[in-house]
Amino acid sequence: MFYSSLRLAIFEIQKRSLNTYAGWTWSLMNPMSQMAILYFIMNYVFKANIENMVLWLISSLTSWIIIQGALLKSCQSLVSRRALMQNNNVSHFMLVAADVLSEALVLAPFYLIGILYALYTGTGIGHILLIPILFLFILIFLLGAGLVFATITPILRDLPYLLGILLQIAFWLTPIAYAKSYMTGIAAYLVELNPFTHFILLSQAVFMGKELTISLFATPAILALVSLVIGITLSRAIGTKTVINL
Repeated sequence: MFYSSLRLAIFEIQKRSLNTYAGWTWSLMNPMSQMAILYFIMNYVFKANIENMVLWLISSLTSWIIIQGALLKSCQSLVSRRALMQNNNVSHFMLVAADVLSEALVLAPFYLIGILYALYTGTGIGHILLIPILFLFILIFLLGAGLVFATITPILRDLPYLLGILLQIAFWLTPIAYAKSYMTGIAAYLVELNPFTHFILLSQAVFMGKELTISLFATPAILALVSLVIGITLSRAIGTKTVINL
C-alpha cells in the first residue's frame, strides 16, 4: 500500500506542474516568499531577538507549510476522486497517504537546505540524525488527521472552508513568528494547547541544536499516535457512508 501511495504522490506532484516552464519549483515559491516576508518583518519591523533567524524560519515554516498543505489537500482526497471511489475498491488510507506524501515530498528540499545551512553555521550538527524521526512524527500525525478530514468532508462540504480559517488562526498561535518564551498569560496557554506547536518546537530544537527533552519528543509522538488511531477508526466506522455521500 505504501508503494501505491508513493506512486500516486509522485503522479500528483507531476500533475500540478504540468505544462509549466518552472515545473515543480513553483511549489517552492510560496514557502520561499513566506520566509522572506517573515524574515523582513521579524528582523526589521519587530526586531525580534531570535538567534540564527534564517534557520529558525526554515525549520519552522517548512514543517508548518507541510502541515497546512497536507491538511487542506486531505479534505479533497476523496471528493476530488469521486469516480475512482465509486467505481473501484480503493482504500481511503492510500488516497490520503498519497496526498500527505505529495505535500511532504515537494517541500522536503527545504529540510535539506536546513541541514546544509546548519552544517555551514555549525548549528545543531549533533541533532541532524533526528530529522527523520521529526519527519515521521509529522507524517503519521497528518495521515491520521487527513483521514478524519477526508472522511468528514463528503458529509460536511463546508469543512475545507472552515479548516482554512482555523489554520490561519492556528498559524498565529504557533511559535513561528515569535518564540514561545515571549508568550505569557492566556496567550501562552493557548499556544501550549495548540497541537501544531509541539511539532514546530521539535523541528526548531532539532535543526537549531537546542536542548532535547523527553517531553519534546513524547508530546508529538503521542499526538501522532492518537491522530492515527482516531483517523483509522473513523474511516472504518463511516467509510461506506462517505462513499455514498460522494
